[in-house]
Amino acid sequence: MIFFYFLIALSGTIVIESIVTWVFGFHKSKIYKVVFLINVITNLSLNLILFFNSYFGKIIPENLLILTLEVLIIIVEWCLLKYSLSVLSAKLFLLSLAMNLSSFLIGLMLFR
Repeated sequence: MIFFYFLIALSGTIVIESIVTWVFGFHKSKIYKVVFLINVITNLSLNLILFFNSYFGKIIPENLLILTLEVLIIIVEWCLLKYSLSVLSAKLFLLSLAMNLSSFLIGLMLFR
C-alpha cells in the first residue's frame, strides 16, 4: 500500500512539474529527463522521511518538517538543474521554486 502512495505522489509531481517546465519555455527533451530524475530522488526522499517521521511518532512536527524539506528540495533541485543544464541560474531557481510550489499546493488540495 505504501508503494502505491509513493508511486501516486511521484507520478503526480512529475506531471505537474513537467507542465510548469513547459510553461517556463523549456521544450527540449533533455530538461524533462533531468526533471524526471531529480524528482525520483527528491520526491521519494521527501516521502520516505515523512513516512518514517510519522511511523516513529512524529519526532518533528509534520508541518515544520514539510516546510523545511520543501525549502531544501527547492535548493537541491535548483543546484541539480544548474549542474545539468546550461541555463541562467536565476531562471532555474525560479523554475525550481515554481515547480515545487505548484506540486506542493496541488498536492495539498488533493490529499488534505
